[in-house]
Amino acid sequence: MKIVYIVLSLLLLMHPLPSLFAQEEGPLVKQVYTLYRQGDYQGTIKKIDQLFKVVGDQWGMGHYLKGSCYLKLKDHKRAEQSFLKATKKRVVPKSALYQYAQILYSNNQLDRSKQLFSSAINREFEEVNALYYIAHINQLQENYPQAIAGYQSVSSHPKASKEIRQVSSYQIAKVQEEKIEGMTKREDKKRYLRDTIIPQMKLAIRLAPESKMAQTIKGDIRKVKVRHGLTYKDGRPIKDYNYGFTFLSELSYDTNITLEADDAANEQQTKEASPVSKNELVGKYSYNYNGALVMMPEVRLTFDYHGEQDNPNIYQNDNYIVGVYFKNRWKYKLGKLPASHIFDLDYNYQAKDYQSNHSLDEYSNSYTMTVGEDIKLFAIGSSKIKFKYKNYSGYTTTLDSNTYTLHLSQIYKLPKREILIFTLNLDFNQSNVESSSTNSYMARADYIGFKLYRDIKLDSALAITLVDTLEQSSIRGTETLFAPSLRLVKPFAKLFDGHITSKLALKYNFSKKLSKSSTIYAYTKHVVALEFQMRM
Repeated sequence: MKIVYIVLSLLLLMHPLPSLFAQEEGPLVKQVYTLYRQGDYQGTIKKIDQLFKVVGDQWGMGHYLKGSCYLKLKDHKRAEQSFLKATKKRVVPKSALYQYAQILYSNNQLDRSKQLFSSAINREFEEVNALYYIAHINQLQENYPQAIAGYQSVSSHPKASKEIRQVSSYQIAKVQEEKIEGMTKREDKKRYLRDTIIPQMKLAIRLAPESKMAQTIKGDIRKVKVRHGLTYKDGRPIKDYNYGFTFLSELSYDTNITLEADDAANEQQTKEASPVSKNELVGKYSYNYNGALVMMPEVRLTFDYHGEQDNPNIYQNDNYIVGVYFKNRWKYKLGKLPASHIFDLDYNYQAKDYQSNHSLDEYSNSYTMTVGEDIKLFAIGSSKIKFKYKNYSGYTTTLDSNTYTLHLSQIYKLPKREILIFTLNLDFNQSNVESSSTNSYMARADYIGFKLYRDIKLDSALAITLVDTLEQSSIRGTETLFAPSLRLVKPFAKLFDGHITSKLALKYNFSKKLSKSSTIYAYTKHVVALEFQMRM
């Protein structure tokens, strides 16, 4: 406020009052500035009116101060009148032009407002905001090319903040959306929406991805798709891209390597530690037929390598897996609820160093069929129920098995883009060797996206599994697996205008399995891992 007082005092010197007034009413002038500095705007107006009664209303600076006071009091009509008188008296500080233009804008006097904003820009006052106002006025007046050019000027202005760049980029998309109304063909609208408007909105998001405006834009993308028919038959927005590629590389340290089995219930400990590297490449494509049938073929290649190559109990777990998946969704509405029929077919081929001779030989083949439903029964998120059948064939028939699974899950969407997922899995494994058959019951809760600091987020999970060992119950009893995990995630880089994203994750997994067979099936292990993921 001291700066305001100094500026106003200088303006007074530049615009002196009549000499008689200056001599006799000088104390009142000081009172005007004191009241204004103290924020007593009603008092300032009364004092200025008192001065005007003495010397008339020739003091242009008084009109400007009254306009500023009325603006603070949100009395736009009187503020406009006072600023107009100030301009006639040729008392036009830089701020007055801008404030007066704001008032005219709020009163829908757009042409005059645009002129004054231009004058403020010429006098280098609030250039960025004035440019934005002019662009928005052009948008309101349906001067779309000028509006887009104006918003682009704001976005590229060196003085523009990250926030106003984001808003301007978003407004470009909104102007583009208004242009859709002039299109007659439905397919032209969808193409323009998919190829121009949505990419522009995503560009705006990337300018400040953690801002509240970014979340607003993300919500608007969904609304825009629904508004212009870019949806599946269940009413959900169609995905922006038909393809996707993911590369994942993970380096971990496992304090107790377990001998992997087809079902986790039969894993055994080695009591040996080792670094482990895992690399995975995933490619997928989504084919949308008339918004109803969505087919999603996927290929997944995974390679695991253990650092302790002198210990056969460890390196026999080296393996690679080739997975081919055919995921299918039939979109429909159950009443007004979005829903999907699920039908998936999966195939996995695994080669493994099971002979401990540093050679990866064919180890197993498995086929899985899944049917189910995905229904948004509750506003909080989707509910899923799936039934699975898995046929597993090993290099020897003693490994063969059939597994029947019931899967239930509920997503709970929280504020701030955080998600809770509750999962229940019931697995009934029938081994070719009857004594190896088990029934497993797992309950799991995931908390995803908790914001720790800036763009660093924490994912956490807790899974508890009960294993009925059936014919081995006298030896193993009912086993319990307790497995909490933590994952710190930080976005790392965005390439090619955000089409390729990457992130780093620091992970910690703890597992403790309780069993009567404490030397073989019971174990405790810690796994610390660093993961790099790149996605397109």
